[in-house]
This record gives sequence, structure tokens and C-alpha cells, in this order.
Amino acid sequence: MSIRVKNLCELEDELKSHLKRQDLFPIIGSGFTRGCKAGPKRDGCVPSGEDMKHYMREYLEVHGHPLPSDIPFAKVARYYDRFAEPADFWSYFKQNFIEVRLPEDRQQFLEVNWRFVYTLNLDDAIEKNSRYQSKVLPRRELQEDALKDDKCVFKLHGDADELIKYRRPQADGPNPNATLTLPDYVASLKTNEALLEKLSEDLSYSNALFIGCSLSGELDLLIVAQKLKDVPPRIQLNRYFVMKGEPDEFLKVDLADYGIDTVIVVDDWGTFYRDFSAMAATCGYVEEEELHGFQNLLCADAREENSIDYL
Repeated sequence: MSIRVKNLCELEDELKSHLKRQDLFPIIGSGFTRGCKAGPKRDGCVPSGEDMKHYMREYLEVHGHPLPSDIPFAKVARYYDRFAEPADFWSYFKQNFIEVRLPEDRQQFLEVNWRFVYTLNLDDAIEKNSRYQSKVLPRRELQEDALKDDKCVFKLHGDADELIKYRRPQADGPNPNATLTLPDYVASLKTNEALLEKLSEDLSYSNALFIGCSLSGELDLLIVAQKLKDVPPRIQLNRYFVMKGEPDEFLKVDLADYGIDTVIVVDDWGTFYRDFSAMAATCGYVEEEELHGFQNLLCADAREENSIDYL
């Protein structure tokens, strides 16, 4: 797969077209909320995946479980989950993932009229700082008809509030309230099948914008992307990956595995969020009544010049 590398200005017309038809949705990762104030007393700070990995390694070392340097996040999380004191575990998530306050530029990004939002994050930043307050949690059967009128945030990897409040059925088994460890990821391929199928369907019919995501070791997303490669696309779609700096040849291989076809390069995140929000505010949306005139056309009226605007 050939991957385009563009800046926001070069893609403005294309993105505005997607936004106008509301067939673009964001998939938000930890980079979106990294560094935001959190906790009941606002004395915490939302970590990125690397920040959290560093914290867990330090905790394990201080408590007599030093790790080799080359262990990936999911395995570090597994050992932390196994050896951390429950009170320390809950305290860390309560201080750094609950009551998150987003800065204005990211709140503006969430004010874009997305049909829905997906997130890989456990924190509550999206539902506490936007109209996407209807949480759809993993490992449950969906009632999709009941969600049509809601501004939903689909939390693919779980929710910190649930992680803190509810006991897991098996103390040493996969956690049903979060996807952090390798066993969690493996178990979620079956237990979270309904939400992953929803994501697969949305990726089949809409364009996607990956923002704040490292796409490193996201086993469930990788499997969804690989399955979609086996299905001929119904329509031409784009999957955008937003990042600082240009991707090297190895990252391009990784992104292609996740079905990414376009990289949007940014110099400054705050500027990107503001510029994207300003662009979205100018494009308007196609109203349903605009399409009524193209239903049940007589053959004599269904000429090419009458259809171009609709298409």
C-alpha cells in the first residue's frame, strides 16, 4: 500500500467533503489527553502509554520486581496488574484517569459534529468535556437502535471508573473492565466481539481519523484491519493518521498493516486542533431533506447532469 504524506492544508477540500457528509469519525488515543490535569483534586496528570509504562516499571522495581529493559507495554502491565497492591493500583487510576480537564483546543476538536467518537483511552476526558457523554463500554451486547439519537463515545479498551469500582470475576484472570495486559487483549477478541464488529462496520462505510494513537501493539485494531483487507471495499475510503514529523519507512509498513493510507503531518498539536476545528466549522452538513429530490427518479430525469451534484 502506498501511503500519502500531506499537511492539513493540502487535504482541506478532501476532509471538508468527508465532514460535510458526516462520513469521517475520529479514533482517539492517549496522545490526545496526555498531560491534562486529572483527579478529584486536579493533582494528577493523564499519562501516555510510554508514561504509564515508565511508572509501572518504577513501581515494580521499588517493590522488588525489577524488569529487563526490552519488555513491551502489555507485559509490563501484566506484571504490574499481578504484583501491585490493590490500593496503589486504584489510587493511580483514580488520580490520573478520572475527572480529566481538557484544554480549550481539544474541547474545540470535540465540538466538531462527529456522528460518534471511538477512543482507546480509559480516562473520562471525552465524556466529561464534550457532548459525547453516552458511554458505550466493551464486552457487552449492543442495542444499536437505542443509540441512534445519542452522541456516543465508544470506549474500546474500557473505562477507568469501571476499573476502579467493580471487582473482576477472577482475581488473576483477564480484566473485564480494561484492556491493558496481553491476556486482556487476547480475551477481548472474543469478549469484546460486538464492539469490534461495530468498529469493523464503521470502518467499512466511513473514513477514519486516528489521532493521538501510536498504533503500537494494538492487537484488536490490527486484527480488525487485517480482516477488512480480505473484503473488497464497497466505496473509496481513507484512513488518516495524524502525527508530528514524517514517518520513516518502517513506520509506513506498520501503518499499512493497520490499513492507514494517509499521514497528516503536524508541527504543533494545539495549532492542528484549532485549525481542524475552524475548517470543520466552515463546511456545513448535508441535510436529509436535500436528498429527498433524488429518490425514485423517473428514468427521463435521471440524466448524468442531474446526478452529478447529488453524487
